Amino acid sequence: MTDAAPSSVPSRLLCVALLGLSLAGLALLPGAWAGRCGAAALAAAIGLAAGGSGRGGLKPAAALAETLIRFGLCLLLVLPAALLAEFVLAPAIRLLMRDGGLGPVLLLASALLLQLFCWWRWWPVPTLAWTDALESERGRWASLQLERQLLLRNRDHFWQLGLWQALLLSLPLALSGWLAGQQRSLEAIPVLVVALSLPLLAWLMLRLVRARGQSAQAPARAWSFLEGDADQTPNLDLDDAAADIDADGEAASDEEPAPPTQGSPDERLLWAAGRGDRETIEAALAAGANVNVRPDIADADQRDPLSRAAASGQVGAVRALLAAGARVDGGVAPGEDRSPPLLAATQASFSGRIEVVNALLSNGADPNVSDRTGRTPLHHAALSRDPGVAQALLDAGARIDALDQEGHTPLVAALEQLNLPSAELLLRQGASLEPTDGLPVLLALAQAPDDCAEALPLLRQFKLRLDVTDAHGRDALQLAALNGHAGMVEALLEAGAAVKHCCHAGRTALHWAAAGGHPRVLQRLTFLGPPAELADHAGDTALHVAVRAEQAQPEVVRLLLAMGVPPERQNGSGQRALDLATALSRWTLVRVLDPSVPLPGSFTADEDEDTDPPEAPPVLDPTAVLLEALQRGRPQLACELLRSTEVPQAGLGQALLLLADEDPGRVLPALLAAGLDPAAGDRSPLDDLLAERPLRLELIQACLVHLAAQPRHRGALVLARARRDTEQEAWLQEQLLQLLDSASPTARDVQRRTALHHALRHRSDAFIEALLRTGMPLNARDSAGFTPLHALALRGFGNCARFARAMIRGGADPAVKAADGSTPTGLAASRGEFELAELLDWPALAHPGRALREADLARAARAGDRGTVARLLQLGLPVDGRDERGATALIHAAGAGQLALVTDLIGAGAATDAATQSGATALSAACVSGHQAVIGLLLEAGVPVDQPMRQGLTPLMVAASVLRSEIIELLLARGARIDTRAQSGLTALEAAVLSVLNQGAEESGLACVRMLLERRAPVESAPVGQPGLLHRLLGADQNRPPATEETLLALLRLLLPRGADPNRRDERGRTPLHWACRHSLLEVVELLLAHGADPQVPDVLRQLPWDLLPPKLRPQYASRIGPRGRR
Repeated sequence: MTDAAPSSVPSRLLCVALLGLSLAGLALLPGAWAGRCGAAALAAAIGLAAGGSGRGGLKPAAALAETLIRFGLCLLLVLPAALLAEFVLAPAIRLLMRDGGLGPVLLLASALLLQLFCWWRWWPVPTLAWTDALESERGRWASLQLERQLLLRNRDHFWQLGLWQALLLSLPLALSGWLAGQQRSLEAIPVLVVALSLPLLAWLMLRLVRARGQSAQAPARAWSFLEGDADQTPNLDLDDAAADIDADGEAASDEEPAPPTQGSPDERLLWAAGRGDRETIEAALAAGANVNVRPDIADADQRDPLSRAAASGQVGAVRALLAAGARVDGGVAPGEDRSPPLLAATQASFSGRIEVVNALLSNGADPNVSDRTGRTPLHHAALSRDPGVAQALLDAGARIDALDQEGHTPLVAALEQLNLPSAELLLRQGASLEPTDGLPVLLALAQAPDDCAEALPLLRQFKLRLDVTDAHGRDALQLAALNGHAGMVEALLEAGAAVKHCCHAGRTALHWAAAGGHPRVLQRLTFLGPPAELADHAGDTALHVAVRAEQAQPEVVRLLLAMGVPPERQNGSGQRALDLATALSRWTLVRVLDPSVPLPGSFTADEDEDTDPPEAPPVLDPTAVLLEALQRGRPQLACELLRSTEVPQAGLGQALLLLADEDPGRVLPALLAAGLDPAAGDRSPLDDLLAERPLRLELIQACLVHLAAQPRHRGALVLARARRDTEQEAWLQEQLLQLLDSASPTARDVQRRTALHHALRHRSDAFIEALLRTGMPLNARDSAGFTPLHALALRGFGNCARFARAMIRGGADPAVKAADGSTPTGLAASRGEFELAELLDWPALAHPGRALREADLARAARAGDRGTVARLLQLGLPVDGRDERGATALIHAAGAGQLALVTDLIGAGAATDAATQSGATALSAACVSGHQAVIGLLLEAGVPVDQPMRQGLTPLMVAASVLRSEIIELLLARGARIDTRAQSGLTALEAAVLSVLNQGAEESGLACVRMLLERRAPVESAPVGQPGLLHRLLGADQNRPPATEETLLALLRLLLPRGADPNRRDERGRTPLHWACRHSLLEVVELLLAHGADPQVPDVLRQLPWDLLPPKLRPQYASRIGPRGRR
């Protein structure tokens, strides 16, 4: 082709630009029509023509000019890409048109394929940038990515959307490339300038649109296929549109619900939080979503984002929300019908997910928050397979015995679901089997919906009491029988439950099994249960109860008859079981009880006898009737009501307060027989009586007498927390003394305070002394972590120092810190009680946390704790108290070299001659350890330098046995006798020699032997005829020598020049030379011979040393020690 004239270059450039712009616009509109952009443009056009909003939830712009600006903006974002692609592809097209070779073809195809892929992959970006709903430049691209992610999440939309745009946008490149092939390289430069200037123009138009929106104080929202009207819920569903062109032609109704592609950032945040999608959460937060947003009131799920994320179990989502400032309590107000995040996390923690719980706890979540039913996070964590969730809550301060509205603790929740690992964890962490104001664990399991017999072996490992009862006096065996738990009944019987126990109504487990209509339970009670003929207080046997039961079954009646229940037995009303069955028209039971009784003609054998009984007349509230009888002065009626009707505990307590002062003895016994516990509950009836003024002494005393006959009652706690009455304090103290023997020392109120906590606050000294004598727990903590010593520090009157000494000595740990970090010392000092503060000032772990013993002083001295020793002596512990080995504090201090502590103990009067069970004294302990300063101090204190020890040993012998040369020198300088012999004949020299034999020929040991020899220690001190020192060295009467020959030679070279006799004979007549030959110690033989040993001395068997040599060595020594004629 020929080159064009230079004058035609501008016209060609203009044609290329106009053609590219036209073709790009024409390509964009069909592409948008094929995809979502075309649907949005069509809806906007219809809405603009009609003057309203489209049905699809799309809203046109407020003005035509603004709409055209936005549409043009989209074209400006697309056109630069087309022009840049044209500029890049022009050389390849030119090469292709010149020579038509394979290289240009492949180059052009690769470039077109890359351009096709880019448009196919990123087609939503220009359309998303079209919208002006992005209010801040900061969140623009984050929101752009969020919307694209939500749009393309579930399925690939590229085939029906991006592919057509990519193909149509390739058309202008093909045509413009043909034109570009006609241009020179210089003509493409203006095209590049235009392509680079168009994005700048697009940016200016965006700023213009945003400025107009802000000036109107109501930013306009683009008619985008991703955004709906602010006042209208969008209903454009991409999933439904995609399902219309599904390859199989079927609706995608079973798929996961699609994300809210048209919702606000808050709605996207709520959706993503419910699914634990961290990426979507972070993108929504970057787009301006409120991290603490509350769902719309019409939303069924009213949880905040953090609660939803916690319930999803995705720790990444939870951490993202917490990092963005989410409220860890979820903004849940007291009484609001929503669950905080921690409750949501623990409710969803059945398979573990401890990371979410830890993340919430580390950010300050309250581990004791509760829901509407009173359940705390620990109740839900107790159901988790991972006990670590419960452990994390306990470490964070969760109350282990928290009660729900039913009075159940987390331990009950775990055991009801047979989650034994979590239950064992709670028990080992101190969960109570009988929580204060709650239902005992065993009774709760007996009333559980399912049989929890498998939990009983675990409970028995933690001192389970089988005799706990409820307010009606029913124990676990009776409740399990009533609820039909045959497995638990069997387990309780095997554990030794009291089968003859009767409730307040006089009923046994057999009665309650019959009342519940449970034949399987009756089968297990057949041989191990209570006597079948027993009747309750109303005279009813188990057969009467079974006939009257709501679930009356013929099988139950047959079992009871087989067990020996007399059918002719009459109750208190004179009725037999047959009479009751006839009166209730239960003809099936009549036929079982007495087949001879004629039945009505309307009854058939197949008739269902378990029809509902006729509606009973309304029953009056027994509590109201009882209270009205007492208020009207009808005590006899009240007593009859109590005998015939079960009145709840609260009603009995109210009745107690209404008793007349002058004659409580008529109704009070009936109240007590009906199950009244005067001290039950945090605010018991006895508390109310003690709060009255003046005190009703007769009534109070009657209640206290009743309590004194009950085991482990709460009477002491009630008296201790009663308001102080100066006039009656002595009387209350007297009553307390009568109660203490049977009172429960561990009883606590709702704040976990014991009787001692309350008494130390406001009761008299004598009252406190009486409590201390009963063994009250001295380290019990209340809900604030305060111990009785904390309460004593806050007392402010009385002899506090005396009580502090008694309590610390009794086991109270003064270093325990409360929940707020306060100690008894700090509280006493803050009140100006400096003497008490000094007495309570103990370091951590110095007190054993139990009653102090004599051995504690010795243990403190062994640890070198001078301060603790001084405190223990101040508390009155004996200075010569011994530990399990018989050692005193002075012996331990001397052995440890604690010079100052030894000085203190000697000053306190410690016995310097005290010895352990092995005979060690303070001086010998110091000698063994080598503490010269301590030895000098003891000697100056009057300890004899030759202090006799067990079996006649002396300190010098002890020092010689451990080869302490400096100690030996010190003792000898202080006058220790070197020739003293123990009962075994041992001397200091022999002790040193024997130690050298054991340790080897070390210089330190030989130096000790040399020092003793230089001080003229006797070498041969044993009586004649007994083995001497050389005999012991050479292994007399032993199968082998006691040491190596090198060690023996070193010792012999020291002893032989100092007077050791090489010809001394033992009781067998043998000399040291005999034993040297016996053990083949050839060098020793030579040394002995050199020092005058006689080889011709026979023993009592007339054996010479030569005879004891091994045969192979005899020729070698025959000339020197061989026989020269027997003597």
